[in-house]
Amino acid sequence: GELRLGGVITADGQVGALAEGLRLGAAHTLQLEVSRPFSLSKEEWDTVALERLLEASNDTPGGGRAELAAVLLQPGLANVCLISHGMSVVKARVESHLPRRGNAAMATAAAKATDKWRAQVLAALLQHTDLDALKALVVAGPGFAKDDFVRWATEEAARRGGEEGKKLARSLPKWLAVHASSAHKHALREVLADPAIAARVADTKAAGEVAALAEFLTLLTRDPDRVAYGYRHVLAATEQGAVHRLLLSDNLFRARSLLRRRQA
Repeated sequence: GELRLGGVITADGQVGALAEGLRLGAAHTLQLEVSRPFSLSKEEWDTVALERLLEASNDTPGGGRAELAAVLLQPGLANVCLISHGMSVVKARVESHLPRRGNAAMATAAAKATDKWRAQVLAALLQHTDLDALKALVVAGPGFAKDDFVRWATEEAARRGGEEGKKLARSLPKWLAVHASSAHKHALREVLADPAIAARVADTKAAGEVAALAEFLTLLTRDPDRVAYGYRHVLAATEQGAVHRLLLSDNLFRARSLLRRRQA
């Protein structure tokens, strides 16, 4: 499935059960929309799946327990993400065609389009986060787009005034502008692995997961005999009480086979 701006998930696949108007085995596309009821079923629900479902479906600002938010952006594209214990969720994707700068008239049009896009990004950020509750807000991307957005948001807080402007202004000391290779979600990993960022968000759960993975990779390089990986080797270490820290991959939690997921 793919999450698009507007809260619509498009899923496609084959019909696996008899349903009115649908032929068994036929290809079918389904759209799930905000406020449109649907049923979600599994053979067995584990605590991790239930926790993720609860967190992802929490529509309160900030997603309930999210301590860290990130805005990944490059000119014309922004992803607003919430990062909490166990997962990161793209809450909004904001895209806009920004005209190129040329003569004075083209430059004016480009500046207006850019400001409009920035306003849309900020609106998505305010809609999906509680700025007062966040411990840090990472603004990341290639080039100068991230710095320009932070500077624009600072000026916007002064322009708006009122409670919304004050709330935005209070949050600005928690904003961290850092480099990322792109504005896509996969860039989050490199951003959170940055030592400077890790130090600022050290008291968030998300940073704890990144630190644990970094510790594993460092130990694997320096003292590989103290590291076990792969199901059988980890199981043997667990049975001998030799596990100091256990890391479980999403590939195991999200495996299609219920038997494989139960191994966790």
